[in-house]
Amino acid sequence: MHQTLFYIPHAFIAGPLLWAWLAVGLGIFVYLCWRHGWSSESLSFLPVYVIGALVIRIVLPALEVTDISADNPAGPEQPVGLAVRGYGFMLLLALVAGVGISIYRGRQMGIHPERIISLAFWLVVSGIIGARLFYVIQKWDQFSGLAPLELLGSMFNMTQGGLVVYGSIVGSAIGGGIYLWRSGLPVLRVADIAAPGM
Repeated sequence: MHQTLFYIPHAFIAGPLLWAWLAVGLGIFVYLCWRHGWSSESLSFLPVYVIGALVIRIVLPALEVTDISADNPAGPEQPVGLAVRGYGFMLLLALVAGVGISIYRGRQMGIHPERIISLAFWLVVSGIIGARLFYVIQKWDQFSGLAPLELLGSMFNMTQGGLVVYGSIVGSAIGGGIYLWRSGLPVLRVADIAAPGM
């Protein structure tokens, strides 16, 4: 398998992707407000919406691959696009399949799919935070001599690797536990639902 499957063009990331996210997100928010009213159920989508927009606007352009333009070989490097790597793509497929299995099993056990999706979101976010935090702790000698702003920037720079599986397990266990506690979902029932998907 190729390391890079394809590139998402810079022109698509710079414009249409953000507008599509804003339009679809607004539609989802309106639907949630129509279905649940102005409640915590519908307002819980807003952080996801804002984080998604910030990722598209700030994080994705920073992750783009750059190359020298054929028109101006002596000029600066120009953004080519976002590289879609084979490993990350397969990991995304595994995540979608696992969440899909959990939604199916959740319906059988009487838990609404939106709650499973919310749980999956918080598991993924807290897992990534835990994985990076564990890497930073493990490799502290590389980070200890940096100035505070430089340290903060290098802690969030994951383009060269730096995620540890053990940290993701610990982080997602903490994040999932907090979500289950705050939402009042039964822990053992949700564990039964999520186990095959994991």
